[in-house]
Amino acid sequence: MPSARPLRAAVGCKYTRSANAVPPASPLTASAYEADYRKHFAATYPVGDYEDYAPAYRYGSGIAEDARYRGRNYSDIEGELRADYTRRYPDSAWERVKDSIRYGWDKVTGHTHSASTR
Repeated sequence: MPSARPLRAAVGCKYTRSANAVPPASPLTASAYEADYRKHFAATYPVGDYEDYAPAYRYGSGIAEDARYRGRNYSDIEGELRADYTRRYPDSAWERVKDSIRYGWDKVTGHTHSASTR
């Protein structure tokens, strides 16, 4: 099994990539939506650093490209994603990044969704 390697600390946690991690968004997808992600971050999070939330946007994009989730409604899989996310990133707070994850999903799938209440 490949060793985990640290990624950018996000929202006060240490992200690692494991052999069974959800694949990150493709570089083309990530770069295509980067400006949108930054704009969404500025409008959604009054404080903080975009770089702390970027992994969550990429996670959302990655799951949208994952064949296991393709064609499914986000609301139908949110519980499954939350469990997966918190298992993979136990030091991260789902409640703090869930809007970023959903936004990444929506950008790739073409769906629209108003931000959840926090």
